[in-house]
Amino acid sequence: MNILNNKKLNLEHSMSLKNHSLIKNKELKQIEEQAKVSIKNNSTITNRGNTSINPSEIKVNVTGEMAHFNFIKDMDELSLDEKRKIDMLIKKSIEKPKGGTGDYFVMDRAQTNAQLQLIADKLIPEKYKNQMNKAIKSYQEDGLNFQVKIYEAAQERMDKLSSKYPTLGKKTIATTGIKTLQEQEKKMVGSYNQLNLSSQSNFVQSFETILTNFKENQLQLKNSPEDVLNQFQDELRAKWNDFATLFNDSKIYKHPTVNNSVIDVRL
Repeated sequence: MNILNNKKLNLEHSMSLKNHSLIKNKELKQIEEQAKVSIKNNSTITNRGNTSINPSEIKVNVTGEMAHFNFIKDMDELSLDEKRKIDMLIKKSIEKPKGGTGDYFVMDRAQTNAQLQLIADKLIPEKYKNQMNKAIKSYQEDGLNFQVKIYEAAQERMDKLSSKYPTLGKKTIATTGIKTLQEQEKKMVGSYNQLNLSSQSNFVQSFETILTNFKENQLQLKNSPEDVLNQFQDELRAKWNDFATLFNDSKIYKHPTVNNSVIDVRL
């Protein structure tokens, strides 16, 4: 794809993402605000006093994530070092942020998907590629289901509060929230499909376009202040650079930043 076509695709995707932001369901925003106020006033839930949430504090049973990729150890075509490298790349890719907004978790998961796909494309033997792609899909579905359970837990909480405080009324947090979440998931994954690895400059341009679109989207939704969004962007750059360092392939470009990778690449 030439540079002009790439710019056109990035512009079209940016406009699509902005339009999606402007038409985000108003009812959902009202529900979220009411839930925040209600939960803040409920003594059983700790108020963190900022826009972030910590997924480790949410009690949801999720199956072991690396279990999706257990078949890699049985690939006879690969050496022990090659298997260990793939294992390290997967583990690093699926690390979760320590905190952030729900939208940021979706964005991080979309980048994880892009990184896992590069592993599948470049490091997995041809006869196992289909199995790897199924494992990636299964892993992503687990991540989506995790956030769905968060909405369901919020719905249960709101139902209890509504019975105690009738003025809140009955709200459909789960139905509306899950629909929006699925739309966001599709948009975010689509944005990372625009990554251009044909050269260092094209990679940086396409990667920054993804981050810029995400930031502008969040600013329009007023989900987080700009300094928090800048931090999210830096975390996504660092996540990619750690991945590229482990990958150790001249075609997997790193993003030029002042931060050095903290990954020990020794196998």
